[in-house]
Amino acid sequence: MKRWLWNSSIVIFLIIVLLIFSSSGLAAQVCGDSKCLGQESCTTCPEDCGVCPVEEGATSTTPTTTGGTAPAPLSLTIISPEEHSTIHRRLFPIIVEGYVGKNLDSDLRVIAKSTLFGEIELLNDFDHQGSGTYGAYVVLNQSHAPGEYVIKIIGEDGSFSEKEVLITLDPNIKIELPFKESYHKGERIDLSGSLSYHDGHFHEELNASLVSLTITGPHYTFNQSIPIEASGRFSESHLISYGEPDGEWEIVLVIQDAFGNEGKKKIKTTISTLPHVAFYTVTFFSPASETEFRRTSLLPITIEVRDEMGPIPQANVTFRDPKGRLQFLQEVRQGIYSTEYAVLPDDPLGIWYLAVQAVRTINNVTRAGGNRLALTILPADTLLVLRHPLDFQFFSGQPLVFEAEFTYGDGTPVTQGSVSLVLGTKEIPLIDKGEGMYRASYLVLPEDVAADHILLKGKDLHGNIAVASPQQVTIESLSGPSLYLRLFYHLVFLRYWYLFVLGFILISFLTRDYWYRPFLQFLLKRVQEEEKKIIKMEKYTQTAYFKLHQISKEDYDQMMYTYRKRLANAHERRQRLQRLIHKR
Repeated sequence: MKRWLWNSSIVIFLIIVLLIFSSSGLAAQVCGDSKCLGQESCTTCPEDCGVCPVEEGATSTTPTTTGGTAPAPLSLTIISPEEHSTIHRRLFPIIVEGYVGKNLDSDLRVIAKSTLFGEIELLNDFDHQGSGTYGAYVVLNQSHAPGEYVIKIIGEDGSFSEKEVLITLDPNIKIELPFKESYHKGERIDLSGSLSYHDGHFHEELNASLVSLTITGPHYTFNQSIPIEASGRFSESHLISYGEPDGEWEIVLVIQDAFGNEGKKKIKTTISTLPHVAFYTVTFFSPASETEFRRTSLLPITIEVRDEMGPIPQANVTFRDPKGRLQFLQEVRQGIYSTEYAVLPDDPLGIWYLAVQAVRTINNVTRAGGNRLALTILPADTLLVLRHPLDFQFFSGQPLVFEAEFTYGDGTPVTQGSVSLVLGTKEIPLIDKGEGMYRASYLVLPEDVAADHILLKGKDLHGNIAVASPQQVTIESLSGPSLYLRLFYHLVFLRYWYLFVLGFILISFLTRDYWYRPFLQFLLKRVQEEEKKIIKMEKYTQTAYFKLHQISKEDYDQMMYTYRKRLANAHERRQRLQRLIHKR
């Protein structure tokens, strides 16, 4: 029995010793339990003990410890952009995931640096992508040059982590356009093609863009804008007029989207006339060459078409307007064709080559001819008038309402334009209120006292500019009672004068018992004085006629008739006033 108790005591003692060693770290050690215990170190278990410190002079990215409990390491994962990716100018997202240990952390400070955009702070839960996801949008536009850029991502939260990604900015737009090396007059140049960015795809940035077309020939230039379809394709054709020149043409297509990505396609082709097409002679009666016309004005066009036999009737006579649309001339008499073209407010400014062609086909034989002349399109006549205020004497503290009317020369209102008023050196924008009216409220400030003029200027959507004549202004500096009195006059009395008139009438009616009788007595006294004056003048006239013989009989009768009439009127008024006083 004693032997069994001794053996049992030994077993229990060994179990207690084993438990003690296990709790002190000499037993089982688990790497990855976020505890740096026992024989675990930065070398054997960096997950729990952190990364070992580097030698002096080297760069350390995370602080570590070699024993005890160490902070979990900070790491970054760049979601966008990808390494060695190519981008174009656009609204460009930078997206980063920030980890502490194996878990996303929302308390980090994450910064993106690059010579492309400078330095920006990335926000947690970017665009609702989740906690621990950091990001921001960068606007890349025409100011950002193409080339390779390094984007450095820096994360901080007590510890430090840094990553870099290399990208390429390629703002080129590719223009695919098939073409022929030569065309004949009367044919169409097919200008249908497609657009794509560096990746070969069409993106929505191009949806609102236009392809600019420029055709240049010998002493001839033509410009037109081509819309882009949703698929990135554009489709247009240019009918070669018989009024346009033979020779080598240069066709240039240019595209630029809203962010400044751009592309250019230049081709050359030869234009000639088929040898079997007999030419008509096309002569301009109007307009004269090198005449200037303004936008919104009427351009009269009259031509004569003839051959060696005489005027040519029933020809198809057309020209292309500055935007490339086909316009027709009507035959007004045999061989004479005419129309009026209303120059639009947004027609291109500068030189416009008016090319008119006449074509007639009889028995499958086509005869044609053409002519062209250069015109100059100038900005439209515009009228900008300041309708309010009409008085230009202001004072500091005065609230003003500036109102201007902006119209074209023909009276058409200018809508969606830009109008501003310059007061001294300060520019005040006016808001479009519709129907060509622009308005702004403004409070005159003490610093405006130095201003001595106002200038009104405006511009429509198409670049037509208007400037009104400057007006001299006087701005008085007021303060204290003078300011309040002037403000009361401008803000209250001038606005609500009718209320003051009604109030005066009402007060007069309510206080009539106090002032009416004295007022009647005052009027009676005036009438009595008038009667005495008339009687005195009668006696003076009688003396002048009967004793002094200074006036004629006719003058005497006329003067006495006037006196008696005035005296009768005064007598009637005196009696009426006496009755009214008696009633009071």
